[in-house]
Amino acid sequence: MNAQRLVRQLKREIKTNPKRAALLAGLTAVGIYFWAPLVAGWVMPEQAATAPVKQIASRAPTPAGATPAGATTAQPSKTTNATPWTQLWAAIQDDKRTKPATALLAAADPFRPFPAPPETNEETEESNQGNPSAEGTATAKRPPTANPAAAVEVTPKSLGMKLTGTVIGPRQRAAVIDGKIVPEGGLVLPAAADGKSSSTKTDAAKIAFRLVKVDDRSIALERNQKKYTLSIETPTADGIELEVIPPGVY
Repeated sequence: MNAQRLVRQLKREIKTNPKRAALLAGLTAVGIYFWAPLVAGWVMPEQAATAPVKQIASRAPTPAGATPAGATTAQPSKTTNATPWTQLWAAIQDDKRTKPATALLAAADPFRPFPAPPETNEETEESNQGNPSAEGTATAKRPPTANPAAAVEVTPKSLGMKLTGTVIGPRQRAAVIDGKIVPEGGLVLPAAADGKSSSTKTDAAKIAFRLVKVDDRSIALERNQKKYTLSIETPTADGIELEVIPPGVY
């Protein structure tokens, strides 16, 4: 009887206030949605709830490399000969790929020291003093030197140098040699060093004279502590010397 009265009262309320009845129905549905799983977990036994999960896990494929459930894992043998750590450390030290690239760092350093120049013959002789075997080896390796007395003496005339004029000023003097003006104290190179004679260009470039004195019609050149005089050639015709008469004499 009470249930019938409750149903009649609900129908009467729904007809009287349909909006409030719809709101109560929605709240009831939301409560059932959230509370039904909790109530089912409390009411149903735990074994019945976990049985499907175990069956699904047993049917799942076993991944590669994994040990199946229930299978025993083989223990590693204790008698396996492992490589000692000292040998591994030595192998790492000998490996070129594990060493720092110090050569690249040195090449990138703008303040790196330059390599020492090779030892000269004088330094080798000083270091070999008192060692007869080393002195004999150094003497055998030393190239033969040319005899200075046998060398032909080179003079400005043998090189074809010509003095065509002199300039004497209050402060400085100069000479015109082979068409070039050379100040007093400057170096004079032969004409072959300027490219006039390509065959003797290399030898002539090694020869240089210093202009030490400039006079009215002659100059003094010095090379290897020897002085040479070069004069202005007087123009002649058929071997007869021509006399140069200054203007205004007649």
